[in-house]
Amino acid sequence: MLTGELNELRNRLDQLITEDADYREIYEVSQALDKLIVLYYGRVKA
Repeated sequence: MLTGELNELRNRLDQLITEDADYREIYEVSQALDKLIVLYYGRVKA
């Protein structure tokens, strides 16, 4: 389900930020999370 994927990416992003991970990896996860959020809210409004 989409909400599960959102939570998984949020947790991964939080983990990367607290671990001071590579900025490219943080950026990629952040972009994927942004895309899922847009999809999620598009479905909620429909």
